[in-house]
Amino acid sequence: MTKLRRNHASDQRGSSTGYATRLGIFLIVLVIAIVLIGYSLRHRVSETPSGYVPVTQSQDRSDQRSTTQHGSQASDRDAILPVGGSYEVIHHHHYSLGYNEVAEQAAWVAYPLTAESIYVPNVKRSNWFTADSLVSTRSAKHSDYTRSGYTRGHLAPAGDMAFNREAMRESFMMSNMSPQLAVFNAGVWKELEENVRDWAIKRKELYIVSGPILKGNEKRIGKKTQIAVPEAFYKIILDVTGSDHEGIAYVIPHRLCTETLDHFATSIDAVEQMTGLDFFAGLPASTPEIEANYNASAWRLDKKRYQDRLRNGNQSQ
Repeated sequence: MTKLRRNHASDQRGSSTGYATRLGIFLIVLVIAIVLIGYSLRHRVSETPSGYVPVTQSQDRSDQRSTTQHGSQASDRDAILPVGGSYEVIHHHHYSLGYNEVAEQAAWVAYPLTAESIYVPNVKRSNWFTADSLVSTRSAKHSDYTRSGYTRGHLAPAGDMAFNREAMRESFMMSNMSPQLAVFNAGVWKELEENVRDWAIKRKELYIVSGPILKGNEKRIGKKTQIAVPEAFYKIILDVTGSDHEGIAYVIPHRLCTETLDHFATSIDAVEQMTGLDFFAGLPASTPEIEANYNASAWRLDKKRYQDRLRNGNQSQ
């Protein structure tokens, strides 16, 4: 009987040890799963360091009032969108655009540009042009530009959207493209884009609106989609971060340009008259005085970039 009790007690200890072992393994697996889930979530957050809060056309405007990681108020998203014209407004994650179906390109693209997004190490350039599935009437296609004599010119530059893969991918949507001569795209337009990024670093955050100047009688390119070739392009820059709010615009003729960029500087009001658009209508910080006046000397241009344009960009074919 004594022996029987010892065996019975031994069986209980073995059973108890097995349970403890299984429990320990379960806890280890649970901890590993929690760690992996946490890492995944952190990785996904890091993939969107800047720009707009993700918005779809079906979202209610009240859902856009949270703050983005780089400090821009998402409620400013609507405030910086131009008003006017019969354009389909498309909200991508990192910029918005008003699509001009008649011209088969955006009438404007708008987005904030922050110093923080520029400091983020650049992702690899995409170079993969895709049709924009959000355009209800269908955007132009990559093939519409092939052998046309014009490049696919970015309105929201890839360089401004290089802070993560999603932003880079969105910058190569065909709705963000406009026909540009190579000497314009790689020349004066590129120089302006690079100076804008310099200003964003200095001023911490800017609001950018870019688009084509269209009159309605432009040359057309495209195999299936007829795309208007603009006679000029504009870019508007607004700084409302400090106490001294100011803005400036550039209207650049679509040709080989040897003039310095300040030759093309103008007021925001002047671009409104050319395009029929009302810029920053919902942004109280953009006053009539700011839009009517500009001080080109306050927006310092990099002279080396100008020389590089003359030596290299203006030689592009």
